[in-house]
Amino acid sequence: MCTAFKRWKICQRKHAEEISLLENYLLVKREDLLRRVFVHWLSAKRSIEHRRLTHERKEAQLRHLAITSAWEKWRERFKEERLRPLEYTVIIDNQKIIMSQAFRVWVSKTESLPAVRFHSKHLKEKFFRRWRDAMPNALRAKKAREIDTYNTLAKFFERWTQAYKTKTTLKAVARAKYLRLPAANPRQPIVRSRPLYSGTSDIFARRPTRDADDTESQLSDARVEPLKEAFIPRTRRAKSPKARSERSVVRSEYGASAARQPSPVRSIVSMPDRHTKSPSFANVQASPVRSKEGGGRLWSALKDINQNRRPRNL
Repeated sequence: MCTAFKRWKICQRKHAEEISLLENYLLVKREDLLRRVFVHWLSAKRSIEHRRLTHERKEAQLRHLAITSAWEKWRERFKEERLRPLEYTVIIDNQKIIMSQAFRVWVSKTESLPAVRFHSKHLKEKFFRRWRDAMPNALRAKKAREIDTYNTLAKFFERWTQAYKTKTTLKAVARAKYLRLPAANPRQPIVRSRPLYSGTSDIFARRPTRDADDTESQLSDARVEPLKEAFIPRTRRAKSPKARSERSVVRSEYGASAARQPSPVRSIVSMPDRHTKSPSFANVQASPVRSKEGGGRLWSALKDINQNRRPRNL
């Protein structure tokens, strides 16, 4: 019985050892399998990565080649477009050079060129002679037109000037006839060193109102008949019906007692009072000086008006 138990123990120990050996073998086999699978996967992964990188490199290279080729083509076309005008210029210059060379060769070999030159020269001389013959007639016609224009302008300008002078003269006559200035009020003048300024609103008296018919009739008389009544300055107008020989010596209204030439500018003292009414117009006789000269001339009357009129401003 002891021997059987020992045998069982020995068999049990051997069986345990065999089981441990089997487990170790299986573990080693599993590890080897895992290692082999990992190595296979790693090699496959590396090959795939290598192929991917190679493919990308090829694609980049092809893309670079395509872009480079397109750039080269565009650059060539740009240079062609830029150099095309120069090319056309060179071609045209070459054609002109060839044409000039051919023309020189033709001129050196032709025999009809002197005839052509003679014909062209004869034609030019012919038409130049005709133009020279027709030139004096054209100049005379131009001179006649200029003279006619000048004479016409001068004639009408003279007529216009005469009409303008007549119009202004009639206006002056009518104005002088209906705007006679009244005589100044007799005052004792005060001598001053310098004249004082005064306004000119009421210097001249207000003219009396007249009817429209009287005005129109007098205007028509002034336009048709010459001026017969002389205009005398206010210093010479009579205050009494006495004759000129019986009157006193005419004194200037700008001085006190001494006789002197009338001043062109009136003093403020010699002006009529603004608040007093001007006297009525007096019937005066014709001036003896103008009666000796002809008395009824329009131009002399206008000159007398301009000389006897006082300035309106100081």
